[in-house]
Amino acid sequence: MNRWRHNMMNLKNKNILITGAAGGIGSALSQQLNAGGANLALHGLKHEELQVLIETLEPVDNRIETIAMDLMEPDAGAQLVAQARDGLNGLDMVINLAGIQTFRALDDLSAHQIDMQIVLNLSVPIRINQAAARIFMLQKSGTIVNIGSTFGAIGFPQFSVYSASKFGLRGFTEALGRELQDHNVGVLYVAPRATQTALNSSAMYEMAEKTKMNIDTPSYVAAQIIQAIKKQKKTTHIGFPEKFFCKINALFPALVDKALTSQNRIASTYAKPENNLNSTSIRSESHV
Repeated sequence: MNRWRHNMMNLKNKNILITGAAGGIGSALSQQLNAGGANLALHGLKHEELQVLIETLEPVDNRIETIAMDLMEPDAGAQLVAQARDGLNGLDMVINLAGIQTFRALDDLSAHQIDMQIVLNLSVPIRINQAAARIFMLQKSGTIVNIGSTFGAIGFPQFSVYSASKFGLRGFTEALGRELQDHNVGVLYVAPRATQTALNSSAMYEMAEKTKMNIDTPSYVAAQIIQAIKKQKKTTHIGFPEKFFCKINALFPALVDKALTSQNRIASTYAKPENNLNSTSIRSESHV
C-alpha cells in the first residue's frame, strides 16, 4: 500500500505553489493556507494583483514568495516550478488554479478564445504537473492538486470548450495518479461547482439565478480544497446535488440531456458575446 494514503496531511510548514493565487478562490486558499502556517509561492499574472493579495495575509511565522508570470509562454510551467522551489528552499505541493472560462455558444467563439481555454486550462497544468512530478519523483514525496470543475464531469451547454478542457484535466489527473502511484506522489483532482468571483460577467450571474444554479463562496471552496488535501482524497466533487448528477451523467447521460434542455434554452439567451466581454482574462476559475 502506498504510504502516501495513510495519514491526514499536516500542511504547516509545507512548501506550496499556488497558481492563479490572486483570483477569488486563489486568494481565499492563500489566506487559509497562510493562517495554517504553510510556506507559499503565490503565482499571478501581475505584480500589482499579488501585492494586493499579500496585504490581506495575516503575519505568521512562514515564508511567502510571489511570482508574476504569463503562463502562455512555452517554458513558463518549468520556470514557475523552479522559481517556487528555489524561493521556498524546497517544494512539497503544487495547486493548479489558474485558467479561464468563456460563457458563449461554440459558434460565437473565436479561434483565439478556443485555444486560450485549451492551453491555459489543460496544456499549462500538464506542463506544471510534469515539472513538479520530476522533482517529487526524485525526492519520493509530494502532492499535485489539479482544480477542475463540475463541468469536467457534466458537459454543460454554452461552456463546450471549457467543459472539454476540464474533462481533459480530469482524465489526465487520473492517468498521472496511476503513473506515479509507486513513487509516493499524490495526484488529486478537486471539482468545485459555481463559485462567486469578481470577474464573472453579470450575464453569467443572471443565467445562474434563472436556472437556480448553486453558487459557493470562494472561502467555502478553499476550505473544501484544503480538506480534500488533508484527507489525501484522489477525487473530490464539491456540492450537492452536483456531485450526484456527475455520477448520474456517467451512468445515464440521456437523463441529464433531458434535465438540461430547459437550462440550455435559458443559458443561450445570456451567452451572447456582448454580455460576456470580461470572460477571457487569466484568473482563478469561477468553476461553474
